[in-house]
Amino acid sequence: MRKTFSIIISVLMVLSLCVVGISADDATKVTTAAEFLAMQADGNYILDADIVVTASYGAGETPTAFVGTFDGNGHTITVSGAPVFADLGKAVIKNLTIDGTIESDTNVGALATTCSAKIFDEFSDYAVIEKCVNKANVTMTVPDTAEKDSYWGVGGFIGKAGADCGAMFVECVNEGAITVKCTKTESCRFYAGGFAGICDTFLARNSENKGDVKFDGDYANCLGQDGSAGFVGRVAMTANFNFCNIEYCVNSGTIKGGRYAGGFLAYSGLGNNTCQYLMDNTPYRFFGNINTGDIEAKGWAGGIAGYCYCNGTNDAQTFDIEFNLVSGKIVSDKWCAPFVGYSNSTKNTLMYNVSNAEFAKRTEEAATFMFVFLGCSSSNYKDNTTFLHNYIVDEAGIFKYLTYAEDESKYAANRIELAWGIDNNYVTIVTPAQLASGEITYKINAAAQKNGFNQTLGTDQTPTPAVTSSYVVKDGNNYKNAATAEFDPFDLIDITKAPETTKGETTAKATTAEVTTAAAPTETTAAAPTETTAAPTDVTTAATGKDGGCKSVIGIGVAIVAVLGAAYVSKKKF
Repeated sequence: MRKTFSIIISVLMVLSLCVVGISADDATKVTTAAEFLAMQADGNYILDADIVVTASYGAGETPTAFVGTFDGNGHTITVSGAPVFADLGKAVIKNLTIDGTIESDTNVGALATTCSAKIFDEFSDYAVIEKCVNKANVTMTVPDTAEKDSYWGVGGFIGKAGADCGAMFVECVNEGAITVKCTKTESCRFYAGGFAGICDTFLARNSENKGDVKFDGDYANCLGQDGSAGFVGRVAMTANFNFCNIEYCVNSGTIKGGRYAGGFLAYSGLGNNTCQYLMDNTPYRFFGNINTGDIEAKGWAGGIAGYCYCNGTNDAQTFDIEFNLVSGKIVSDKWCAPFVGYSNSTKNTLMYNVSNAEFAKRTEEAATFMFVFLGCSSSNYKDNTTFLHNYIVDEAGIFKYLTYAEDESKYAANRIELAWGIDNNYVTIVTPAQLASGEITYKINAAAQKNGFNQTLGTDQTPTPAVTSSYVVKDGNNYKNAATAEFDPFDLIDITKAPETTKGETTAKATTAEVTTAAAPTETTAAAPTETTAAPTDVTTAATGKDGGCKSVIGIGVAIVAVLGAAYVSKKKF
């Protein structure tokens, strides 16, 4: 029933894409700040010169949301004291570089103060930001007059999105420093992210945060739900069809909490979030990401996420974390974990991940139980069958627990020793030499029967999801690189591009996913099922030197597959 419902929605969306397609030739040129501020909210524009803006488009007591298409055309908008847009609706912003400096005492991002694109109006009505770079430094100072329990957001692109609103980032980069200053966090709540501070639904693919994201204040004041992350500070703040999906992304920036900190996400969810599970989704999903940045928090720190609110056996409150690589240094005062600091759900999936991160106490007074594979309270993860094949380096032997619950009087059974997790294949302790040898890359791929990790032996010291690295195969008792993978690519749907086979540019840290298009949904494999643009144009296949690309076939079958991903309707398991 759910799949039938999804297909019906998909067909409708295919037709809508056919109707609303806009070509670049129809775009109106913008060459001055005055022309930019005079744009029609639903127009199609292309930037034809570098410009400086000192006021946001649509700014006013009731901001006007931009819902059209804006092509930066490789040019730069330099911001001076205000974001580019006051509000983004269901807009498409692409090929734009932002530079400059913004300091604000309210929610703020370099691209937009807020986002009002209601994602569940048509299940994919988020703002789309594609191939954009932010170089602007953005600072938010929460005023002392902030109301109790108010929420504040600062991000490289978007500050604080509206309730049930979302944004999707494709091949974007944040290089700006993102800073939040707050002296009364015990009453108000702030979130900082390299891409967005607060965004109910957040999607990112093939993107990177290079900027430092930091709380500039006294940790003694961090008593509320506040945090910082490389991509988004807070998701699913409103109880509805809200979710987070981050795939093939990199965080190389330094992250400093508040209370929560993560390489990609600080805090997600709330008690009665319903997400989109009627359409087979996982609420919080992280595939094929790389963290190399240092992470610090007062309370919950994780290489992927600080805190994921997931509850018991509720399908609408789970995370799915697979084929991620975490390094850097992770420190906190309470929970310090390689992937997720804290979460509760026996439905959570944590498989095929690698960590060679360094862990340390932030202060000598830090909790003795802090080094843990996963912090929890009310969930007994011995009942979980999807915590398998994770590998971590722990040469100092500091990890004592697989999971740890603070309240011994109520949840003593949930204090599961790491030795039990090792015996039951939840986690394996390895050495740096094992990671460098190709052994772990091969073992993970063999367990998954999917080629999720690559590794150029002699160059890559760890497995990596980057397709710029080489395939690993077994050679007797050893491992070597080969031109052909032994295992199948991911069986996932990519809707960010149209069905056309091309070669994509890559960099040493880029994680461009391999895509094979075909005429029928069951024959289409790609790297990620969740991102789309208003007018798809091309497909990026595997890096040069790898075979496996098929000739493209354009037709309704592919269109339906594309929009299935756009609506985020298919949860493909490895």
